[in-house]
Amino acid sequence: MSSSLRPGFRRESTPRIVGYLLVIYWHLWIRASSLLLNLIFTIRPLSFKDLPMLVCHCHALTDRDIRRSVRLNDACSVAEVGDHCGAANGCGGCYELVAEIVACEKRRLAMFNPADAQDAGISELELDLALTG
Repeated sequence: MSSSLRPGFRRESTPRIVGYLLVIYWHLWIRASSLLLNLIFTIRPLSFKDLPMLVCHCHALTDRDIRRSVRLNDACSVAEVGDHCGAANGCGGCYELVAEIVACEKRRLAMFNPADAQDAGISELELDLALTG
């Protein structure tokens, strides 16, 4: 036996140890990659519905602010929304978009409570179109 080896260590066990280390490395690699893939595919991707859209640049109002104004203050027109939160009162560049958001929110609210559809000024035809998409 050579003097360069430690006592109790045999040269024949070296390939076995290297083999065990390779197996352990392989199992750890598979486990880590499967965890990484699981993490990547289980995280819900961010959609455009999650992000607020800036509608009025003059007053820095988002679509959520306008929808909240329609919901909480019962605003039924662009003028009423403008009175409550200031949208479409500046340069007027967002007037059409605010009108569209107000109409969509009124339809959405009418879908939850069809009895309020007449109070919101929504006809039967508009309500049917909103429900069918």
